[in-house]
Amino acid sequence: MKRYAFAMLIAAALMLTAFTGPANAQDGNCFGDVVYFRACFLEGHRLQVLRIENGRGIEVGIIPGEVYPYAAAYYDSAQLIYTISADGYAAELYFTGKTPAPANGYDTTWTLVFYGPAGPLSRAEFTRRTAADPGISLPAPQRVGGRRTAGAAASPAPVDVPVVGAFEPSIIRPGSVSSCLVRSMYTVRMRQAPSTGAAVLDRVPYGTSMPADMQTSDGQWVRAFFVGEGGVGRLGWVFASYLDLSDACANITVVAPLAAAAVAAPVVAPAAATPAAPVEPPAAATPFDPTWGGQLDLSIVQPGSVQTCLVRTTYTVRMRAMPTESAPVLVSVPYQSSMPADLRTSDGGWIRANYLGSLGWISSQYLSLSEACAGLPAISPMR
Repeated sequence: MKRYAFAMLIAAALMLTAFTGPANAQDGNCFGDVVYFRACFLEGHRLQVLRIENGRGIEVGIIPGEVYPYAAAYYDSAQLIYTISADGYAAELYFTGKTPAPANGYDTTWTLVFYGPAGPLSRAEFTRRTAADPGISLPAPQRVGGRRTAGAAASPAPVDVPVVGAFEPSIIRPGSVSSCLVRSMYTVRMRQAPSTGAAVLDRVPYGTSMPADMQTSDGQWVRAFFVGEGGVGRLGWVFASYLDLSDACANITVVAPLAAAAVAAPVVAPAAATPAAPVEPPAAATPFDPTWGGQLDLSIVQPGSVQTCLVRTTYTVRMRAMPTESAPVLVSVPYQSSMPADLRTSDGGWIRANYLGSLGWISSQYLSLSEACAGLPAISPMR
């Protein structure tokens, strides 16, 4: 009897070992968490995703092995690659980056987000070493995007009757800063108004950084500015639970939520502001000493044909005062930040962009450019 009990204890320990461990670590050929899901690699690098129910693994779907060489060949920035779903559960596979590896291969990094009927439940990160294969074809993904409700895509709903037309937010508390930055933790929908019934303006990719200027008083929605592919700018509302907010967002402008605004509920006016103490003007910038030897000629040598170029950082990069590595650093721009750009050097080495009000130069090797950037006006490079 004691031997039987000891054997059962060992078996339980082995099972616990198989289903535990941090969500961002691989356990042999399997990874996941002990509560919600388990993912295991099969023959041909296929990834089987299982949901855990009463200690049993129930298959949600299998992600084909072709996604890894396909992404290594075609992608440089983070994006949603493949989605599977079944019985109200779903998993999204995001490509998040790659670095060169021996023998013409790549170490690719991935994030798997697991959803239940009510929304995101867990996530895990892993790496795969693979060779880039530009000749491979990727099976059609079941991209259903955003939050799950029943494992299928919810079509964009029409605008609710109370929010027909432009939504004018009623300010409850003015903000004291204008440099709030938010970052999407999933692929999220940007809406016309702070309501799930409002029209969908665009879909913001996973890992995108955006400036924001307003938040509803219930903390549910944030208004942000997103520049999508082709340089099209959108000002809209994103559900705050899907965003990571910078510290500056604590002092963002607060507005009445949609329900209060729709029925014209009275808004409590802020107390009369006391006269602000005089603010000492900022010290003048130190004159730039061009120790690199040369001057920047802003004369256009190649006229541009578009004004809506969008660039996105593929690393955390330095924005400089001039298109040269010897120029002073103006600001550090986070990974996956989207910015409009207006100028480039004729050799293609540098792009001038606007990041939250800072206008400066970024080396193009650290940027992903939209198609519109091919028509940017160009100037001569530094001498």
